[in-house]
Amino acid sequence: MNLIPWVVSGGMVGLSVFVWGQGLAWQFGELSGYQLFPLFGLLAFTVMWAHYAVYFLQQIFKFGEDRWYLPITRYIVLFSLLMHPGLLIWMRWRDGFPPSTIFGLGGWVLVGIASWFIFMIFESHRWYRDQAWWRWITWANGVAMILIIFHALNLGSDLQIGWFRWVWYFFGVSLVVFLIKEYYDSRRGR
Repeated sequence: MNLIPWVVSGGMVGLSVFVWGQGLAWQFGELSGYQLFPLFGLLAFTVMWAHYAVYFLQQIFKFGEDRWYLPITRYIVLFSLLMHPGLLIWMRWRDGFPPSTIFGLGGWVLVGIASWFIFMIFESHRWYRDQAWWRWITWANGVAMILIIFHALNLGSDLQIGWFRWVWYFFGVSLVVFLIKEYYDSRRGR
C-alpha cells in the first residue's frame, strides 16, 4: 500500500475541516445546513486538488498506485459535490425560496453551477473514458477546477481567513502547473 496518496488527501481533508471549524470559532452546538454546506465545497475541491497533486507527484517520483485510493476518494468527492449545492438548495427551499432562486445569487454562483455540471459529466468516466472525445471532458474538468478557485475566492466564507486565502492562491498556482504538466505529458503520448 502506498501511503503518499492517502497522506496528501488526508491532509486536504484535515485542512478543510480545520478551516471550516475555525470559521465557526469551533462552536458546533447548533449547526444548520447553511453552516455545513461550505465544508462540503471545501472537501470536494481539496480532495480533487489532491488527485491532481498525487498524479503530478507520481509522474515525478514514480511511485506506484494504491488500488483503493481513487475509488474511495472519488466517492468522497462525489458525495461532497452532491452535498455542497444540495444543502444550500434544501435550506433555501425550507426557508421559502424555490430551488431556481439559486441562479439569482450572482455570477460566481453560476460559475459554480457550470463547474458542478462539468464535474458530474466527469463522473461518467467509468463508461466513457476510452472514447476519443473523453480528453475534452478531462480538459473541461481542469478548467472547472480553475473556475472553482475564483468561485471560492469570491463567495467562500472560509476563504476570508487571511492565511487560508493564501493557501487557496497556492492551490490555484499549483493547479495550473499540474494542468500544464498533464497537457505536456499528453502531447508526448504518456
